[in-house]
Amino acid sequence: MLEHSCQAKADVVSQDVKEAGIRAILNYGHTVGHAVESLTGYSEINHGEAVAIGMVAAGEIAVDMGLWPKSATVRQHQLLEKLSCPLVCRPALELMIF
Repeated sequence: MLEHSCQAKADVVSQDVKEAGIRAILNYGHTVGHAVESLTGYSEINHGEAVAIGMVAAGEIAVDMGLWPKSATVRQHQLLEKLSCPLVCRPALELMIF
């Protein structure tokens, strides 16, 4: 899986060396993921876990905006669960004020 993922990333980067188009897809989950890393002091959750949490958030936002079907979010959750990825950031939830 790692080899396949690296090859897929290399293919995307070679198509868009200056990050002006399709390469943005490689950032999926990173915006929220970086916030999760920051909130947890870069110690409780590793980068991959933070990105997985960001992917869940991005998927939910896309569904709310009508850009993605709910079935795609369900499939994404199932795949991430199979990989033992976290789907929420418990430490960050504790910091939130409702």
